Amino acid sequence: MVKKRLIWIMLLVIFNFTFLFPLTFAQTQEQVIEEFLIEQELKDKLEKTIPFLEESSDDVVFVDSTSGYLYSKNYGLHTFDTYTVSVDNTITFKDGTVISVPSEIDYMGLETESSDVGILAIYEPYRRVKSNQGYRKVEGTIQVPRSSDLNGVSSSGEAAYNYFGLERSWRNLEYGIYTAPGLNKGWKVFYNFNGTWGSPNWPSSPILPASSVFMRLYVPQDNQIAFYISYSGGSTTFVHDCDGTRYDGNQTILRRVTSLLTNQTGAYSKNNKWSNVYIATPSLNSLWQPSHTAETTTTVYTTAVETNPYYNETVNCEIP
Repeated sequence: MVKKRLIWIMLLVIFNFTFLFPLTFAQTQEQVIEEFLIEQELKDKLEKTIPFLEESSDDVVFVDSTSGYLYSKNYGLHTFDTYTVSVDNTITFKDGTVISVPSEIDYMGLETESSDVGILAIYEPYRRVKSNQGYRKVEGTIQVPRSSDLNGVSSSGEAAYNYFGLERSWRNLEYGIYTAPGLNKGWKVFYNFNGTWGSPNWPSSPILPASSVFMRLYVPQDNQIAFYISYSGGSTTFVHDCDGTRYDGNQTILRRVTSLLTNQTGAYSKNNKWSNVYIATPSLNSLWQPSHTAETTTTVYTTAVETNPYYNETVNCEIP
């Protein structure tokens, strides 16, 4: 690997001197070399991962969860913003916007004072369905609320989420979609890996209210995680290196969560419609049944209307 990196550096330096590679004021020679090497590394990882993915290789993005770089064959190397979740379970975007991050702590929905729980949002009603151990994949369709079914996500600290999660040993991660102030009730992709929060800016324009969104979170091979998302505006697969994940599902718990984090009475996120939720081991793919389920949590201010437990249900979070 070291020899290969040295060869790439030599080729890049020769190219720069031969063709007078233009550098901007903010981009030094060292930065060019560093990003070139990152691109080659992520490209190599992507090519090695594609055979293990369940989706088409046409639009796959390999993401470095901590450095803020991602690579795809279609668009090359790009940067995106990553954040560390603070002790009060919030993140602050570069533009100053603050949003709360789901904590899924059972007492959160019962609190009426934010100072009691150390979180910016006063209320956190949520619905969570958690599996037994032994699974490697969860997938399903979520129809997000209509514009008229979402209220109270308009000020600092407020957000709404629909996502899948994975737990194994010390590893706890989430991947899905969120809406927050500034998105005009539209939705974007996010992930949270043990307190490292990122949004790869997909899609470029938010998913519109009332859209149906298919999501799949799975382990394509040991020590990796993949998230596939598709809706009427497009589809893509995000892949990360992720220490501790297991393809065989050993000691792995999956979960599905709908939540609302708000400061306002009268707030709501209604008609979050989950359908055809599947769960899988390496050898079995099945609609999520009660027999797959370790526990469910439906906090105060939350209802779940189950058409078929637990794979077809409508979740409503409403603060009186």
